[in-house]
Amino acid sequence: MKQSFCLIINHLRRFFDNSLLSPCFFRALLFIGVLMMSFSNLPAQQTLSLLGGEQNSNELRGASINESDKYKIAKRVYDRLVATRGDFRYPAPRFIMSRATGDGALMNYDSSEIMLEERAYDVCAAFGERRDQALAIILGHELIHFYEKHGWRRSFSNQYLQLAIGSKLSSNHDFVTYETQADYLGGFLAYSAGFGLFDQCPELIANMYKAYNLPDTLPKYPSLQDRRSMSTFTIQKLELLVDVFDAANLLTAIGRYGEAKFYYKHILKDYQSREIFNNVGVLTLLEVLDNTEQKWLFPVELDLTIRASRGNDGFAQRRDQMLLDAIRHFDAALNMDPNYAPAYLNKACALTLLKEYNRAAYYAEIEATENARKHGYAKTESDASVLLGIIAYAKGDSITARKRFEAEAAKKNGHAEANLKKLLKLPDDESGFPPLSSLRKEAIDSISLASFAQDPKFDKNKKVKLEALFTFFQYTPPGKSSKILICRNDAGEETALTFFHMAKSGQTSKGVGIGATKQSILDAYKKPKKIVSTPRGEMLVYGSMIFVMDAEGKLEKWVNYLLP
Repeated sequence: MKQSFCLIINHLRRFFDNSLLSPCFFRALLFIGVLMMSFSNLPAQQTLSLLGGEQNSNELRGASINESDKYKIAKRVYDRLVATRGDFRYPAPRFIMSRATGDGALMNYDSSEIMLEERAYDVCAAFGERRDQALAIILGHELIHFYEKHGWRRSFSNQYLQLAIGSKLSSNHDFVTYETQADYLGGFLAYSAGFGLFDQCPELIANMYKAYNLPDTLPKYPSLQDRRSMSTFTIQKLELLVDVFDAANLLTAIGRYGEAKFYYKHILKDYQSREIFNNVGVLTLLEVLDNTEQKWLFPVELDLTIRASRGNDGFAQRRDQMLLDAIRHFDAALNMDPNYAPAYLNKACALTLLKEYNRAAYYAEIEATENARKHGYAKTESDASVLLGIIAYAKGDSITARKRFEAEAAKKNGHAEANLKKLLKLPDDESGFPPLSSLRKEAIDSISLASFAQDPKFDKNKKVKLEALFTFFQYTPPGKSSKILICRNDAGEETALTFFHMAKSGQTSKGVGIGATKQSILDAYKKPKKIVSTPRGEMLVYGSMIFVMDAEGKLEKWVNYLLP
């Protein structure tokens, strides 16, 4: 093909040299020909396999079982992972199941499919209650291959093998690196989707090898023992990233917005999703709201109660730039998912604070509301109406503002209820808060944070330098299941340490334990200071305690915290 194409090009060159047609047309034709030769060197299919290495078969082997109960269970896990990643710049691969018995799971780039074999599903099912976690690890692994374009990178280097530099490109291509990155980021994707931290990956790998009767050594793969060791190390690295993510959420919950932003930005270096881009923008927006006097409670999503505080001249000078920075992060989230209604709403909130009311109304009434209706963001649709009420009041229409607040308050929208009270000049209901003294009696694993803070300890190999002025530490008390997170902030005149002590077992002093419902927590501790929505559930925030609920509305862990 190459010789034939070169003969054609030579004839065409002589023709164009003696014609009046543009040389640009000839160069365009030459470029197309080069592409044709490049694509002719590609294998029939580009795939990444969990167990079998690189495959170049023309079609996936085995009969499809896409109507089975197993498929429906795995598909729910898969859809949840795709939704959590929230990257729709390209259509997500189609998910299929097969009775094939060669790859375990497979990312097929040519057909844009992720395939899970029934036998691999059965290996995950053997983990019982942790079946969905195991499935999330495998499917998250394959999705990361897709999102990180691992197949495209390998294909690109393969096209240059005939050149002198080809061997260097090929040697730089590290198959093991891709697999390790897929394990690491796939695990974080599973965690952020609410499947928890799956710490049995070495057992999952060993069980896969056993189920498929594989030797300990496979072509292009490390040995089974090496894979298990790498998996253990990856879990440790993943745990630290998860701790940084938890600290970001907890700092957000207690109103440390500027500090939390650096934690989310640290995560963005490794892992990008629409929610995290959105959260960075939200934190910037909340920082503005927290440092300026505001009449209204803005329906920013995350659902945080904003407390008004006095501003200062230095902050006022940075205010508009911070709002523009927030808008850039919302735009980054929308670039990943143009249908992501919360980012449109948050962008409208920022524009409202910039007093660009017409643009804000467009994003709230058209983009946020219509996308919320189309894609099932019921709360975002309600919050957009609340924001339109705020915009109406700012433009002098208090009647429309009241109608919108009343309509959404009837739907139990907390932002609408609070703003209606402000509009009608009614007092806020602060009753029901438990006395702070009763919360300070709480201890986890018999450890009082006040005592721990007098002589804090940390694990030296789990220190993370986020920025020049922000450092994250973690400490696990010997023989205990709890964990202490320490956030160091050197941005002020003096070093400030914020402590979070997380419990994942046992009970509080009032008998609330893991798996408790939200209502049982409210019965024991009464009304929280605020409720924070997160991508994984919500947090009930009290004076010195935080209850972290999972996506199913059950208590996942509780946290004692101590402010500097």
